[in-house]
Amino acid sequence: MYAVSMMWKKDGQGKRVRIKWMDKEQVDELLKKHNVELENRNLYDYVYAYHMVMADNMGVNVDDEKHVMLSVKALVDDADKPGGRLFWHWYWDEVYDGRGVEFEDFMMGSDD
Repeated sequence: MYAVSMMWKKDGQGKRVRIKWMDKEQVDELLKKHNVELENRNLYDYVYAYHMVMADNMGVNVDDEKHVMLSVKALVDDADKPGGRLFWHWYWDEVYDGRGVEFEDFMMGSDD
Protein backbone atom coordinates (compact mmCIF):
# COMPACT_ATOMS: atom_id res chain seq x y z
CA MET A 1 0.00 0.00 0.00
CA TYR A 2 1.42 3.32 -1.07
CA ALA A 3 0.49 5.13 2.15
CA VAL A 4 2.23 2.49 4.27
CA SER A 5 5.37 2.64 2.13
CA MET A 6 5.94 6.13 3.56
CA MET A 7 5.68 5.08 7.23
CA TRP A 8 8.83 4.92 9.37
CA LYS A 9 9.73 4.30 12.97
CA LYS A 10 12.88 4.90 14.97
CA ASP A 11 15.02 1.98 16.10
CA GLY A 12 16.88 1.77 19.42
CA GLN A 13 19.60 4.12 18.15
CA GLY A 14 17.13 6.74 16.92
CA LYS A 15 17.65 5.80 13.26
CA ARG A 16 14.65 5.88 10.91
CA VAL A 17 13.75 2.40 9.64
CA ARG A 18 10.87 1.15 7.53
CA ILE A 19 8.16 -0.81 9.27
CA LYS A 20 7.44 -4.38 8.22
CA TRP A 21 4.63 -4.57 5.63
CA MET A 22 1.70 -6.88 6.43
CA ASP A 23 -0.99 -7.58 3.86
CA LYS A 24 -4.72 -7.65 4.62
CA GLU A 25 -4.80 -11.41 5.16
CA GLN A 26 -1.93 -11.23 7.67
CA VAL A 27 -3.67 -8.46 9.62
CA ASP A 28 -6.90 -10.50 9.53
CA GLU A 29 -4.99 -13.46 11.03
CA LEU A 30 -3.67 -11.28 13.87
CA LEU A 31 -7.16 -9.96 14.61
CA LYS A 32 -8.48 -13.51 14.76
CA LYS A 33 -5.53 -14.75 16.86
CA HIS A 34 -6.24 -12.10 19.50
CA ASN A 35 -10.07 -12.33 19.32
CA VAL A 36 -10.43 -8.72 18.22
CA GLU A 37 -13.66 -8.02 16.34
CA LEU A 38 -13.91 -4.83 14.30
CA GLU A 39 -17.28 -3.16 13.83
CA ASN A 40 -16.05 -1.01 10.93
CA ARG A 41 -14.10 -3.23 8.54
CA ASN A 42 -14.05 -0.56 5.86
CA LEU A 43 -11.91 -1.77 2.94
CA TYR A 44 -8.25 -1.29 3.95
CA ASP A 45 -8.77 1.25 6.73
CA TYR A 46 -7.87 -1.25 9.45
CA VAL A 47 -4.77 -2.40 7.54
CA TYR A 48 -3.64 1.23 7.35
CA ALA A 49 -4.40 1.61 11.08
CA TYR A 50 -2.31 -1.49 11.89
CA HIS A 51 0.71 -0.03 10.14
CA MET A 52 0.14 3.38 11.73
CA VAL A 53 0.15 1.80 15.21
CA MET A 54 3.28 -0.18 14.38
CA ALA A 55 5.05 2.96 13.15
CA ASP A 56 3.92 5.39 15.83
CA ASN A 57 3.08 3.42 18.97
CA MET A 58 4.88 0.06 19.07
CA GLY A 59 7.58 0.27 21.71
CA VAL A 60 6.37 3.68 22.88
CA ASN A 61 2.99 3.06 24.52
CA VAL A 62 2.12 -0.33 22.98
CA ASP A 63 4.38 -3.24 23.85
CA ASP A 64 2.86 -6.39 22.40
CA GLU A 65 0.90 -7.78 19.46
CA LYS A 66 -2.42 -8.06 21.33
CA HIS A 67 -2.32 -4.38 22.33
CA VAL A 68 -1.41 -3.42 18.77
CA MET A 69 -4.62 -5.11 17.64
CA LEU A 70 -6.65 -3.47 20.42
CA SER A 71 -5.23 -0.10 19.36
CA VAL A 72 -6.30 -0.84 15.77
CA LYS A 73 -9.81 -1.57 17.03
CA ALA A 74 -9.88 1.69 19.01
CA LEU A 75 -8.90 3.63 15.89
CA VAL A 76 -11.22 2.02 13.34
CA ASP A 77 -14.23 1.74 15.65
CA ASP A 78 -13.89 5.32 16.94
CA ALA A 79 -17.32 6.95 16.78
CA ASP A 80 -15.70 10.26 15.78
CA LYS A 81 -14.13 8.80 12.60
CA PRO A 82 -16.67 6.49 10.92
CA GLY A 83 -16.54 5.18 7.39
CA GLY A 84 -12.93 5.12 6.33
CA ARG A 85 -11.80 8.51 7.54
CA LEU A 86 -8.40 7.29 8.75
CA PHE A 87 -7.12 6.70 5.25
CA TRP A 88 -8.75 9.82 3.82
CA HIS A 89 -7.16 11.85 6.59
CA TRP A 90 -3.75 10.68 5.31
CA TYR A 91 -4.72 11.48 1.72
CA TRP A 92 -5.83 15.02 2.51
CA ASP A 93 -2.66 15.58 4.58
CA GLU A 94 -0.68 14.69 1.46
CA VAL A 95 -2.71 17.09 -0.67
CA TYR A 96 -2.51 19.89 1.91
CA ASP A 97 1.27 19.48 2.24
CA GLY A 98 1.67 19.70 -1.54
CA ARG A 99 2.93 16.15 -2.01
CA GLY A 100 1.49 14.45 -5.04
CA VAL A 101 0.14 10.94 -4.81
CA GLU A 102 1.17 8.83 -7.80
CA PHE A 103 -2.10 7.35 -9.01
CA GLU A 104 -0.57 4.06 -10.16
CA ASP A 105 1.26 3.52 -6.86
CA PHE A 106 -1.81 4.60 -4.95
CA MET A 107 -4.02 2.00 -6.65
CA MET A 108 -1.58 -0.85 -7.25
CA GLY A 109 0.93 -0.58 -4.40
CA SER A 110 4.60 0.23 -4.43
CA ASP A 111 7.51 -2.12 -5.12
CA ASP A 112 9.53 -0.55 -2.27
